Parts: sequence; C-alpha cells; structure tokens
Amino acid sequence: AIKQAEAVVKNSEQNLSNALDKLPMGFRITDFEENTLYLNQAFLDIFGYENADEVKAKPPVKTFYTPESHADYLLRREKLLRGEPRDKSVKVDIIRKDGVLRHLQLFSGELMWNGKKHIQTLSVDITEQTNIEKALINSEQNLHNALENLPMGIRIADKDDKSLYLNQAFLNIYGYKDI
Repeated sequence: AIKQAEAVVKNSEQNLSNALDKLPMGFRITDFEENTLYLNQAFLDIFGYENADEVKAKPPVKTFYTPESHADYLLRREKLLRGEPRDKSVKVDIIRKDGVLRHLQLFSGELMWNGKKHIQTLSVDITEQTNIEKALINSEQNLHNALENLPMGIRIADKDDKSLYLNQAFLNIYGYKDI
C-alpha cells in the first residue's frame, strides 16, 4: 500500500511538472530571497536564457529589467517584505540577453511549495500587443495631423448631423476660433 501511494504521488508530481513545462507562458517559483526553485522552458525562452543554471547565476530582475521596471520592482518588493498588499498583475519591460526589448505582463502570488510559502510568477510576453497599440496610437495621430493641416475645410458629422470633428481650415473658412 505504501509503494502504491508513493507511486501515485510520484505520478502526480510528474504530471504537474509536465503540465508546467508545457505552459506557453513563463512560470517561475522563487523563495523570498529570490532563489529560483522551479522554472519552465517558456520562462527561459522569454528571457533568452539557455538553462536554469544561468537563471540562478544571473536572476532576471537584476540582469534584464529596464531601469524603470527595476525601480518599480524594488517598490513592489518592499511592499512584499512589509506584508502589504500589492498588485497581482504588472507590466514590465526587459532587455533580453540578445538585446531585444520585450514587454511582459507578470502575474504573481504566493503558494506552498515543498511545505513552505514561496512566490510564483507567470510571465506573458505582450510585446506584439503593445507594439500594435503603439502603432494604432501613432496612426490615429498621423491621421489627425493630416486632417488638421489640410488647406480645405473638413467636417466630420454623425448620422444626426452633429459635428464630431472640424479642422482648422473649416474653422477659418467660417470665421470660428474654436469649436
């Protein structure tokens, strides 16, 4: 019976390890001194590490965080150590080992691991989403600038003929200073 229980526990541990290793998001467990206890392949890929030993030698917070993200991290860490509530989700910027800037969404919390309280962090690479959002903002600004600088008057109205936008040329033509 004891051998069967040990086999069940070992099988459960292997299933958990396989599931965590297959996550498409980076997963890392650390103690409160930031020593890595577990990480998955996606974590290595996101940060550009070769293996877990490299993570232990060069923790990502000290090595890859941009200066602004590192400063935010230090504030979050102080809250953690004081036992204060902190955001469960934060956005950070990192510079990977290969020099590429990546934007991450981090989700963290405490968990029991080997009978002790530790920190788990899930890292989601949101670089593409962030770049698309920035491109959309730039595109909207370019359109606004183009409309604003046209020499002909432009008026955009809704279906009820309410003006939504008037460019400067339109205002000048009709003698208005502003809307």
